[in-house]
Amino acid sequence: QPHDEVRLHNRFIHNLLNPLGTHDCGDLFLRLFFDVIEEAADSLKEHTYTVRKEASTHQGQLDLLLESPEMGIAIENKIYAGEQHHQLARYATYLKEKHGDNSLPIYLTLDGKESYTHEDADYLRISYRDHILAWLDKCLAATFSIIPINQVLIQYRHVVCTITGRTLEHQAMKEIADHLVANPGLILMRENFNSAVEEVKNSRTLSNSRI
Repeated sequence: QPHDEVRLHNRFIHNLLNPLGTHDCGDLFLRLFFDVIEEAADSLKEHTYTVRKEASTHQGQLDLLLESPEMGIAIENKIYAGEQHHQLARYATYLKEKHGDNSLPIYLTLDGKESYTHEDADYLRISYRDHILAWLDKCLAATFSIIPINQVLIQYRHVVCTITGRTLEHQAMKEIADHLVANPGLILMRENFNSAVEEVKNSRTLSNSRI
């Protein structure tokens, strides 16, 4: 069921973001998340957060709620289901009531689409396709020596690639293409190498013809 799938994603993301999660990596994944989602990441990192999933409030149940005494962040996770009545506006109201301007509603979807229930409230749009995959890549790089954690992250990254239509092969080719764009000298090097190979082949053909 779609709802069950969202709950599974909520639980996995919650466990990673939670400094007290079973990964025993403290706030590493939370800090990496802030690096991906927000340019003002340093200001978000200044706080010590409690992280709750499916948090009940008088404005409704928030999928993920990150709170410190000074800051409040709510993440609404929508994969397939539509929004409820005034949903994001209600969540923004809850954060404003409790944290004032130090609040950040986040709308997480597969492709980063706009919320139609925000009612002019400020909020941040993020996506599984771009932000969550980029976050997981950072998490993988940071835990390459912690094999059990790394393997779980690889498996979850595969799930996210599947639901967003981005296969691992497609992503790998994109990374190679980006590297070539950033390093055009590699293309010239390859062309020179191919020319050298052809020259060797031709010289051998000529040598054999003289025997």
